[in-house]
Amino acid sequence: LVIQPTSSKEIILNDQAGTASLTVDTSSQNVSINNGNLVIPTADKGISFTGGTDPDTTGSATGNALTDYEEGTFSATVADASSGGNEGGAYSGYYTKTGRLVTISFGFFNIDTVGLTSGNDLYFTGLPFPSGAMTHGQGHVGSCAGCGIGSGWDWVSPVVSPSTSVIRLAECVSGSGFDWIEVGEVTNNSADMMVSVTYFV
Repeated sequence: LVIQPTSSKEIILNDQAGTASLTVDTSSQNVSINNGNLVIPTADKGISFTGGTDPDTTGSATGNALTDYEEGTFSATVADASSGGNEGGAYSGYYTKTGRLVTISFGFFNIDTVGLTSGNDLYFTGLPFPSGAMTHGQGHVGSCAGCGIGSGWDWVSPVVSPSTSVIRLAECVSGSGFDWIEVGEVTNNSADMMVSVTYFV
């Protein structure tokens, strides 16, 4: 079926009430969905860019299709191990996933560490998606009140290691190494922190 209007005319599909649902501007070649969403029901299919070929880049593209977008909430739990350890309080966070890229943000207030082993590293478990096997994720700690950062350390950075669904906090010093924050460095029922992290799945 070929529809070929005269120059500068629009193709309009109306709903039952006569309202334009989809418009094709034959002059600009733009397509407008006036009501509703563009729904792609098949998994791993999406919007393909550059016709499936490498874009203008010095690297090598491994994909040119946007196949997923999602946003929502998740529950992060304070723990003293990446899995199978003791757990403290649980806190709500937000996430946005665009393709393979996940950005999360959450705030922990009056962090509950009761029952956790003081000398163990501090973990936040329950990320909405596990990280990829070859990727690290890092982010920003906007506030870390009551975290007891050791003497000589400059800042705190949240880290998502490859193939995990947890965050650890690294206390870092410029031009040198880092150390993981331990449970005992966080003041129970008093420490607060606001965290954002971006990582790949």
